[in-house]
Amino acid sequence: MLLGKGYPDKRSLELVADRYQLDRTGRAVLFRGVFKQEVNMNRKAKLLQGLPEQGSVVKVDVLNQRYALGSYFSGQLVFVASDGFLRDASGFHGAALPGNILERAITGLHAFFESRRDLRIEVLLDVQADAYSAVHQALEGFSDFVV
Repeated sequence: MLLGKGYPDKRSLELVADRYQLDRTGRAVLFRGVFKQEVNMNRKAKLLQGLPEQGSVVKVDVLNQRYALGSYFSGQLVFVASDGFLRDASGFHGAALPGNILERAITGLHAFFESRRDLRIEVLLDVQADAYSAVHQALEGFSDFVV
């Protein structure tokens, strides 16, 4: 409501978080998941409606997906934000995932890619990210990943 009336984003969210004494997870959901209506509409306009056509090129930011899957597999909160995109409240961002969680996340990505052989999937991996080495090494276990 406050965002819809034009109040500043950060202060409005802080006010709500303080008023309801939200914990770390609640604050993460609020700050990562609640946006102004026009932001929601602009982001939703970028969503692909339906499945991609056969032969389409799909580019996957593997670090971003890894964190979302890692959060899910480790029992952390994963939610759909007001803009319609999946977010997590784990706080893993930039940190290394435990080895077994990283392996499950990469295996999950690979299983999805295998199920969509009709698409040309390009895996993107930021070489400047702290987690680059661990993720790159995990990806090397799958011969069909091209990084």
